[in-house]
Amino acid sequence: MKRSTWFFGVLLLTVLMIGLSIAGAAAPVKLTFWSIQRPNETDAVGMCLVNQIRAFEKANPNIKVEYNYTDNEAYKTKLQVAMLGGAGPDIFFNWGGETQAIYSREGMLYDLTKAVGNNYWGLSKGLFSNHTLNGKIYGIPFFPTINTVWYNKQIFAKYGLTTPKTWSELLTVCEKLKKEGVIPFSVGGKDSWTILHAFMYMADRSAGAKLYQDAKAGKARFDNPAFVKAFGMLDTLVKKGYYPPDVLNLTWGDSIQLMMQDKAAMMAMGNWLYTALTDENRVDFDKWDFFTYPLVEGGKGDPKSIMGAADGYCINKSCKNPEAATKLLKFMSNKENAAERFEKSSSLAALASPYMDDDTLPQMKKIADVLANASSLTLWWDQDLPAPMTQRLLQGLQEILAGAKTPEQVATAMEKARSIK
Repeated sequence: MKRSTWFFGVLLLTVLMIGLSIAGAAAPVKLTFWSIQRPNETDAVGMCLVNQIRAFEKANPNIKVEYNYTDNEAYKTKLQVAMLGGAGPDIFFNWGGETQAIYSREGMLYDLTKAVGNNYWGLSKGLFSNHTLNGKIYGIPFFPTINTVWYNKQIFAKYGLTTPKTWSELLTVCEKLKKEGVIPFSVGGKDSWTILHAFMYMADRSAGAKLYQDAKAGKARFDNPAFVKAFGMLDTLVKKGYYPPDVLNLTWGDSIQLMMQDKAAMMAMGNWLYTALTDENRVDFDKWDFFTYPLVEGGKGDPKSIMGAADGYCINKSCKNPEAATKLLKFMSNKENAAERFEKSSSLAALASPYMDDDTLPQMKKIADVLANASSLTLWWDQDLPAPMTQRLLQGLQEILAGAKTPEQVATAMEKARSIK
């Protein structure tokens, strides 16, 4: 009898221990996910993200994700306060560049280098440069954008012009257009950021992406001859009359109208310009195309280096379940999910392989190909540089357009702004 009681007690204890073990193993992993994409019918990207998170939860019932949306501007402050206060989310949206480096420099982000591996999850390797610090990857690119030169195909065809491959060829195209009474480049100089979009590639093709990164980090200077040369290239376009005569009185919207009215032939701008040029009338989709910025003779720029952004997501170093967080980002980055986001929202993907169907506009396929083969991506300077340097740069660009400052003066003033806190 005692033996039976002892056996029954051991059996009961064993069952209880197994039950407790199973219960413990079944305890869900909880992840907090912060984003600026609103999950409702007005934001197709936000809806896609939430639906893909729910699909991930279904495939991984032991992981639960809390999606938290905050409006763009409020998000920046909210995130910074939370991260610096030690209460940041497990996964969060980030623009890359300096907005990410403020956390990665302080050791606040989870190192994804090993997890990403040599295949980069099938994403374009070049787009990771926007999320890399000291050779380590701290973010995953999701939403790339790119700056190129958009042009009017009908005007080019009318005057027998071909897209230029070098700076000299670009100047020849500009001179031909000017003689025919067409404004070569449209720029809304009143909105100084539009001048920056025209200028950044001049600097990239002249100085090279590495020199820019070194200058941003204080390892080189923005009054370096290569940057002075780039400011000089902008000055050349101004003095030769290749911009609108009243360029500093024009807004971003005015510059688009010059293109739509066939008064200007080209514009250096992000891929959203194509939408702006076509969505108003929902016609003329084949009227516009783009070319990547020409090489500068004697410059150090890589023809596959691009200017733009690759917004994405990071993992907090204090995340208690980084493996689960990494698994979620890898799932959301896969080709099927990235292609779905493009199909439902026209949001470009960071994929290194084709993902668009046969009905997609050829201009979009061409953009996807440039992104897939990019050697590196440099973030928009006005988002990447400290505010004092950005302000001095934008002012300097307007001063060049006004003929008020020389390239050397603007470069010197920008470098001096580095010391302003």
